[in-house]
Amino acid sequence: MRLSVLIPLLLCCMVSGAFADGILFAGADTEEFNNQPDRISRMTTVGATISTITILNVSYNVNGLTVVGVDDLLTGTVGAGFTTVAQGKTFNLVKFDGTLKTSTFSPDQRGDSFNEDMGFDSVNGIVWRGHFDSGGVGDMRAFDVNNLGGSALAIKNLPFGVVGVTVIGTDIWITDWTARRVGIWDPGTNVFVSKFTTPNFAGALAWDSDSSVLWVGMSGGTITPYSLGGAVLGATVQPFGSGFSATVDGLGFAIPEQIINPIPEPATLVLLGAASIGVAIRRRRRKAA
Repeated sequence: MRLSVLIPLLLCCMVSGAFADGILFAGADTEEFNNQPDRISRMTTVGATISTITILNVSYNVNGLTVVGVDDLLTGTVGAGFTTVAQGKTFNLVKFDGTLKTSTFSPDQRGDSFNEDMGFDSVNGIVWRGHFDSGGVGDMRAFDVNNLGGSALAIKNLPFGVVGVTVIGTDIWITDWTARRVGIWDPGTNVFVSKFTTPNFAGALAWDSDSSVLWVGMSGGTITPYSLGGAVLGATVQPFGSGFSATVDGLGFAIPEQIINPIPEPATLVLLGAASIGVAIRRRRRKAA
């Protein structure tokens, strides 16, 4: 087969699947506790595998987070005692490169607790956020994504501290940090049903809908990919490096459609290079003729 024919076939068959599946973001409150500059871990994924990790140093505080649109990452931090009440009650909307877009004061956010992870219900336009009180109890609060500065749409008290939150279809998944449980919470009945347990304290959650992977943060500074039935799907990773051992409190996942200008994986770069060689060969043949 001629190279001029082979290259287009390879491009058609391989380029579409050569990009990373998505981007996984991670946050934690360790920096707030130690009065240090904050950061976000940005990871590219292929299925249940993390292929690259980039640390984004940012000027605002980050703990919980969730993806709410194209290049839109919503973040927030803990309340009084570790930051100011105003910081604890503020939503920050940032780009996927960590650049701050807007800050919105939200009076019904907790300014006195461990404000934890967030989950976005894109069908109803609702941001759910979990809270963990020092007494070991917590609550879930709902906010209108188009009116983050407005009153909470719902406040549901729970007998345990919530850390992880993500929305999967019509279900809201949360974690019970102390009991190491991951499961589904029904806001209508305010009932939590555990689906599986984790080996360490259960932290943040993020759902990759394209690959059906539930990313779970834990104490020890780790994240692990799970199935919804609790099967481990891949290797455990430390998004902030081996020197970080606290709980990963915030996770958010961006699917390819939400990513602007995705970076090609090495296979794509090699393929495009081969295509360029093919073009050059054809030009030489034409000149020789």
